[in-house]
Amino acid sequence: MSKKKKWCIKKYKKLKFRSDALYRSFWFAKLTNKFMRQGKKALVEKYVWNAFRKVKHKTKKNVIVLLFSTLMKIRPLFGFISKRIGREFKKVPIPLLPRRQIIIALKWFVDSVKLNRSSSLERRICSELWTFTKKRPSFLRRRYIAYAVEVYQNRLNSRFRWK
Repeated sequence: MSKKKKWCIKKYKKLKFRSDALYRSFWFAKLTNKFMRQGKKALVEKYVWNAFRKVKHKTKKNVIVLLFSTLMKIRPLFGFISKRIGREFKKVPIPLLPRRQIIIALKWFVDSVKLNRSSSLERRICSELWTFTKKRPSFLRRRYIAYAVEVYQNRLNSRFRWK
């Protein structure tokens, strides 16, 4: 009786994203990776940690709560997908999942910090976080309004929201 080999199919696991070393948070690691340039992760981590430490001393709040409260203020509720209808491609607004909302909010936050070129990265992060605790900055307000207008203009295409 011959033994048949069972071919094993490797199941590729989704890569686990390492959490931040100081705060043990997935979202802090995401934030540092968005700021990172040319592989200088340790330097960016130092700037982000110092900025959050300064804001923590000013506001007397937990850092993770502070980060999530800022991201919840600027997160978009709708996103767009392109659908081909006839000969045209139309933008169809769809509601976003909470994880995707936070990722887009992180991207917008990093863009607003990078737009301000006045001082060091640590000071820019600190000032943006400080303004987020008080109110929504003008750069993000303009972006959010433009996003809302685009959703409003394409609302008629929402009937094309199938797979």
